[in-house]
Amino acid sequence: DYDDFKKHEEETLRGIRKRGVEYTYGSRALNHRIAGNQIQEMVDKLSKKPYSRRAIAILWDHEKDKKSPFPPCLIVIQGIISNDKYYHTVFIRSNDMDKGWPINAYAQVRLAEYIVNEINKKSKTDYRVGGITTISCSAHLYRHSWERIKKILKENKSALESFVPDERGNVFISASKDGIELQHRTQDNRLLRRFSGSVEEVYSAAKSLCLIPEHMLYLGRILGRFEKNF
Repeated sequence: DYDDFKKHEEETLRGIRKRGVEYTYGSRALNHRIAGNQIQEMVDKLSKKPYSRRAIAILWDHEKDKKSPFPPCLIVIQGIISNDKYYHTVFIRSNDMDKGWPINAYAQVRLAEYIVNEINKKSKTDYRVGGITTISCSAHLYRHSWERIKKILKENKSALESFVPDERGNVFISASKDGIELQHRTQDNRLLRRFSGSVEEVYSAAKSLCLIPEHMLYLGRILGRFEKNF
């Protein structure tokens, strides 16, 4: 509930650790046994050199965590500045997408806002938060969460299917009576072209879309999955 989110935010931003608790993400980031206040180090580095790629906080403690039954799941935080925006990336080794990810993501949004505000105060700049990325080595749901997640997905089906434009191109792939269907759409969701048929036929036709190489490679991967499953 809301209290859990605020509690985790406080632990992350202030490093609060209750008696008997081995660590919190905040205590590791703000008061690491070896590295000290790593968040302040990130602020200092990016204030002095906005192009730095060394603004990193590592929450792992090799001495304590290598044999611990409960090591931290959130391992690395990195911040970079690009085009006057601060980008915040977090690596999570093991991520419970129901109970863990939402509160962790919320706390990292608040941490990113804190970092960029501190940089602006220190260097008299006007950076904004550009994006927050979480990378999960293992993103999973436990069995006890399945029914709850099914209910959430059912209740929010329209939101999941809503159109979100991508400046690099909008391509939709779905199963059809002819095999698969590919739609190429504009930024305001108007249909430009439609191809249907076998995977090979659709991929051959899609070459005419003139997508950037990265998108074309990704499109090939998705079509490959369809070929295996349909």
